[in-house]
Amino acid sequence: MPTGAGLAVIRPGSVCDAPPPAVVIERVSVNGRPVAVYENNKFPARGQASQTADLCGLAGQLSLGQGVRQLGFDYAAVSFSGQEHVRFRYWLEGVDDDWVEAGPQRAAYYSLVSPGHYRFRVSACNNAGIWNEKGNVLAIDVEPFFWQTWWFRLLAWLAVGAAVGGAIFWDIRRRLQAHAAARRQAEGEFKAVWNERNRMARELHDTLAQGLSAISMQLELVKRKLPADSPARSVLEETRQMTKSSLAEARNSIWNMRSQVLETGDLATALEGILKAMPNGCGIEGSIQVTGIPRRLAPVAENNLLRIGQEVIANAVRYARCGRIEVTLEFCERQVALSVRDDGQGFDPEHPPRSEGGFGLSGMRERAEQMHGECHVVSAPGKGTMVRVTVP
Repeated sequence: MPTGAGLAVIRPGSVCDAPPPAVVIERVSVNGRPVAVYENNKFPARGQASQTADLCGLAGQLSLGQGVRQLGFDYAAVSFSGQEHVRFRYWLEGVDDDWVEAGPQRAAYYSLVSPGHYRFRVSACNNAGIWNEKGNVLAIDVEPFFWQTWWFRLLAWLAVGAAVGGAIFWDIRRRLQAHAAARRQAEGEFKAVWNERNRMARELHDTLAQGLSAISMQLELVKRKLPADSPARSVLEETRQMTKSSLAEARNSIWNMRSQVLETGDLATALEGILKAMPNGCGIEGSIQVTGIPRRLAPVAENNLLRIGQEVIANAVRYARCGRIEVTLEFCERQVALSVRDDGQGFDPEHPPRSEGGFGLSGMRERAEQMHGECHVVSAPGKGTMVRVTVP
């Protein structure tokens, strides 16, 4: 091709693809207000705002303040093959999982941006589909409010935990104090009743029991002075037997009302005393075994366990026809168990024998329930009987 300067030669085979377009981030805006723009005479920014940073001099690093609700990026590309053929993609690392294809769109917006460190990457390609792999990268730091910092959240969780723990602690303490107050009140009431019962027992012993004993002695003296064939002797003997029976009932009532042994000793000592008080001629051997670490119980519990043990031993002596009675007192960490076992004739638990002069199995169960405990009876005809009472 002739030209004024000589011949010009065009070789189509040596024509190369156009290079990928260069990409520039023109503006960064926060909550709709520009905070940084590109200020270069070769590539002027679209808009200008006061108190904005120059993206040319930031060296790819931009620090934003607090309260970032919306973050926007405006970008552009330089291409000599026609701007209408340029395509863009962007990626905000920390928010997006991968590249976002933007097509010809030249802006990207993000809402509800949390405090943290981000990197905004943008790339462009020409009409040949060649991408600018380097693109443009801008690192951004969004500063948090103090209530958005990790140490404030940690302190807040610790404060909530302390408040919840304190509330639970005070509630448990209040319950324990209420329980202790109720227990002190119950023990005080029981002590008052106990003292009154002891007073009445002493009065009965000093008056009724002594009086009946004196009457029995006087009747015996009168009987001895009567002739052997006197009809009055039989009447006096019947009267004396009735008096002795009444005296025995009175003494039994006094025993049921007071247990001085618990005032001077513990439950094991009281049960051992009951075994030793069995009639010498009954031919029954008694033994007691204590396991665990012995401790004093509440007066109500000790008295009820003693009464139950006394009733079971008395029933075994009267009705079981046994040769041995074994008493076991177990002190566990959270409960106390009393077991009384005999090798007597036993009975059918579904049809227990009626107890005379005592409170029987129903009374034992009632006493156990008063202590929030349990009473179990194991027996069978010809296989002896075992009564076990557990209380907390």
